[in-house]
Amino acid sequence: LGAGGQGSVTAIDHFLINRQWDAVLKIYSPEAAAGMRPGVLEHVVGYPRRLEPQDSSWLHEHTAWPAVIAEDDGIVSGFLMRAVPAPYYFGFRTQTRGIQPRLADMAFLLNSDDYTSRAGLSVSDQDRLALLVAIAGTLSRLHSLGVVIGDLSPKNLLFSAGGAPGCFVIDCDTVRLHGETVLDQ
Repeated sequence: LGAGGQGSVTAIDHFLINRQWDAVLKIYSPEAAAGMRPGVLEHVVGYPRRLEPQDSSWLHEHTAWPAVIAEDDGIVSGFLMRAVPAPYYFGFRTQTRGIQPRLADMAFLLNSDDYTSRAGLSVSDQDRLALLVAIAGTLSRLHSLGVVIGDLSPKNLLFSAGGAPGCFVIDCDTVRLHGETVLDQ
């Protein structure tokens, strides 16, 4: 599904997170794995179970929170997390391949209206303001739970491309949870 500086993300068939959401697997690159703190990742994975049920549900609804640790020969190599829900994709118009599904990340909205429209998004100033309110609300709720986003990037904040404004946070293994982080930021 994608690759970045910390590793790659792959779809997983026939595995559900919390018996309800499709799973994806993030495998760390050798460089990232060398600097990873497995104990902190274990703490992050177990965190939703220590929350009140409504907070745990909210966390899973609004983030791709690490849910299950993945090991290779007994060594932590990554984790499973919830796949990005359908409302956080849009049909990206390309000149050569037609319309392709693409994550609706905030970076698209940093472009000119002309580019955004050609890409297949119709976003008004009112929509942008509503999205900013949704992002602020999401970050505020995370902070109230003791979670600080470690890589607050437009690429890691997704918006709902239709309907009610919403925010979904990816790359949640970069969070600082009660002062600890899986990888140095």
